[in-house]
Amino acid sequence: MSQISILKYSDIPDAFWAEQTNILFHSKEWIEVLRKSYNIEFLLAQDPASGNFLLFGIIDNPFEKKLVGLPFSDYAGEDNISCNKAFEIISAV
Repeated sequence: MSQISILKYSDIPDAFWAEQTNILFHSKEWIEVLRKSYNIEFLLAQDPASGNFLLFGIIDNPFEKKLVGLPFSDYAGEDNISCNKAFEIISAV
């Protein structure tokens, strides 16, 4: 099991966003729309060894605080991530 890095949105390097050119739901522009529209904080959980990652939003409102996976659907965007790797990343968050 490798070390999973977890970064706040403001700490995600531009180089990461530059690589996300073919997945709308993981583009910096889409995340900005969600941030500005819904005041959601974001985390990037990534396995540096494989490059696999998952994005999570933190929704904090008067009723509850919850962690949600992006893009809020059953399509995760990562086309080469195994179930075990996804679980490992989720467990680190």
